[in-house]
Amino acid sequence: MSKVLCIGECLVDMMPSKNGYVPNAGGAPCNVCACVASLGGDGAYLGKLGGDEYADFLLEQIKFAGIDTRYIVFDKSLKTALAFVDIDGNGDRKFRFERENTADLNLSADDVKDDCLQKGNVLHFCSLGLAGKSKSAHEKAIKLALENGATISFDVNVRENLWNSVQECVIAIREFLPFADIVKVSSEELDLLSQGKTDDEKAKNLLSVASNCKILIVTKGADGAVAYDRKLCKISQRAYKAKVVNTTGAGDCFIGSILYLLSQGVIALDLNSMAYALDFASRACAIQISRDGSMTAMPTKAEIAAFKD
Repeated sequence: MSKVLCIGECLVDMMPSKNGYVPNAGGAPCNVCACVASLGGDGAYLGKLGGDEYADFLLEQIKFAGIDTRYIVFDKSLKTALAFVDIDGNGDRKFRFERENTADLNLSADDVKDDCLQKGNVLHFCSLGLAGKSKSAHEKAIKLALENGATISFDVNVRENLWNSVQECVIAIREFLPFADIVKVSSEELDLLSQGKTDDEKAKNLLSVASNCKILIVTKGADGAVAYDRKLCKISQRAYKAKVVNTTGAGDCFIGSILYLLSQGVIALDLNSMAYALDFASRACAIQISRDGSMTAMPTKAEIAAFKD
């Protein structure tokens, strides 16, 4: 069993309730860690936590999820990022962030240990950490991954309102795409990042930028997902039916499930493996979106095995 090391933000999702908002542990990289751990894998989180009561809450939830905490660093002078989540009648979300000078943005290259990655490990990151000081931490982690033969996973996970402009966001993402062995985008992110009349054309153009990518996954919500290899061969997967309660963390569950399989040696980064991987991840997501929460809603292997559409 190899390690899945996820670098980036851990924050508090403020979820709507009858009496206002209720805090839930979240942040895409940490959600992926929770998914890997819930499935029985080794999910390790590399990030920075602050010194407020929300940081204490996050650390408690991280430990409860079974996530490896050895790479977490602390700065008691910093506060925790908050994401206020509003959910419509279809379970879809809109985010409002409080993220000025927060702990996650202040992860530095010095916070990344030289021995954090080995051959066979997986490094996973998202786009929210690619600005400010935390960009240097991601650059160092990627450098270590390349030097040590680890697989690199990039879930684009765009949040446009956290950037000065959409163009700045796109430039940052395109800068990091060439390092990734596996890339996940939503259909909306594919439209944002790549030109083309069809999804196949857009995938081809995106793969020309993601020059090391072996598998590109495009998620389409209720319309399922598609995986492409470098030859533009593809395989599609339908979404399983579920009573949608909350879609927060669904994409993290999807890629986390695939990275779990990869870390266990169950799949390789080729299209032959993706039929099983996409089906497994789609079942996992159907379970996850039927529950409240994000990190705390991740399924187990037994639940996925027992799942019926």
